[in-house]
This record gives sequence, C-alpha cells and structure tokens, in this order.
Amino acid sequence: MAEKNVNRLIVLSPSETVEGIISSMDIINYLGGGDKFNIILTRHKGNFYRSLEEPIETIMNITVIKAYLDEKLSDLLEKMVKYNVGAIPVVTREDRLYGIISEWDIVSYMSELITGKKVEDYMTREVVYIKSSATLKETMEVMVKSGFRRLPVVEDSIVKGIVVAKDIVHFFGSGEAYKHVITGSINEVLNIPINKIAKKNLITIDFNRDLGEAARVMIKNNIGCLIVLSNGKMVGILTERDLLRAIVFD
Repeated sequence: MAEKNVNRLIVLSPSETVEGIISSMDIINYLGGGDKFNIILTRHKGNFYRSLEEPIETIMNITVIKAYLDEKLSDLLEKMVKYNVGAIPVVTREDRLYGIISEWDIVSYMSELITGKKVEDYMTREVVYIKSSATLKETMEVMVKSGFRRLPVVEDSIVKGIVVAKDIVHFFGSGEAYKHVITGSINEVLNIPINKIAKKNLITIDFNRDLGEAARVMIKNNIGCLIVLSNGKMVGILTERDLLRAIVFD
C-alpha cells in the first residue's frame, strides 16, 4: 500500500478468484483504532514487531461488493452508493479479477457532469476533526468511530493541516514508525503527536465555487478532499464521495 500509494488491496485465492479486500481503514482498525487492536494486545502482547507478522486474512474484509465485467456503469455506481464503498473490484462471470474502479476513477472520468453546481450544496457541513494535540492512536480511533479516513487538524479554531488514512499506512509501511520504537512496545508509536504525520500544505476552495472546478482542483493536485472555506474559516469538507453523489443522484 505504501509503495503503490493506494487505499486498498484485493486479496486473491490461489485460483485467482477474489477472496477479500483490505483497506487502509482495516489496517488502522488493527493498529490501534478499533476492536481489531485487541489482536495485538492479546496475541502479540502489545509488541510492535510481532504485530506486523499477523496474517492479513484476520484483518481483511471477506464481504466484497463486486461488479461483473458485463454490467452497466450505472449499476456499479448504484452499488458504490448503496453499500457506501470507495472502490469495487470488477470480475468476470467466473469470479476472476479483471480490474477495480474507485470513486477517484469515476470523478476523474465524469467530472464535467457536475459543472454548474455549487460546492456549498454538496459539501459535508458537519466536519469531524481532531485537535493538533491528538496522538496517533486518538486520531485512528476517531477515524474508525466516524468512518472518515480524512480528518482536518484544528488548533484554536484554525485548520492547521489534514491527516489522511493513507498517510498513516505509509507511516507504518515506509518504515518511518520504526524510528519511534525503543523497547518494542506499539504504544511508543501510538503515542506520537499526529502533527508528525499530518500534512501542512492544505488545498482549499471557497464555498461558492463551481463543483466542477473543485473536481478539477482535486484531480490536478491528486487529492481526495478539499477544505471548504468562507471568509477564511472552515465551513465544510468536500470529498470524492460528495462528488460521486452529485454525479449519481443528479
């Protein structure tokens, strides 16, 4: 995931049929954000190095929403929205993997369909955020509880950065996390300030701008969300999911 800079990996059986899918949120749940963290505490006694040896079959999601190669795109879009998933594996009728379509693919391909709509009509107004003083573990817990893989970092009511689930996975996968381990306890990693991972270079957009323009800004900067501002203050967040809903329902 860190090497390919992706949010999810499809798990195949020896016969190359789809057996499961593991996402950045599944990994965050396991590494300290959710109930799967109990595996590390009980089976691995809280040891950071041993926790990385856990087979992915205990972490992955075996309920995979799939689309068949001969299905219509409209059917795939309906599945994305209905099951609230960010990507769907595309398989043959023999259940062999052919490819994958993500929200990002749809938005990149169909962004012109939402030109003429306004950001404020589709943005998420109730923004879940974390304080700049939060630890990595606290951040992951908020992600899992809220179901959001992107959280603005706020200090004194001012947005100072943003932390994305993919960046947390990269922190572990790139080996950066090893620099914080002294005794081998995973808590040494989980207690670091989230500011060590959060991105400081925010990409923003004004609430009254065109939705198609917002999509183009995301595509140009290769990001999945924008902080929405009004008079310099955060009033919402706009994500790929918001753009997808604008495409599907309008």
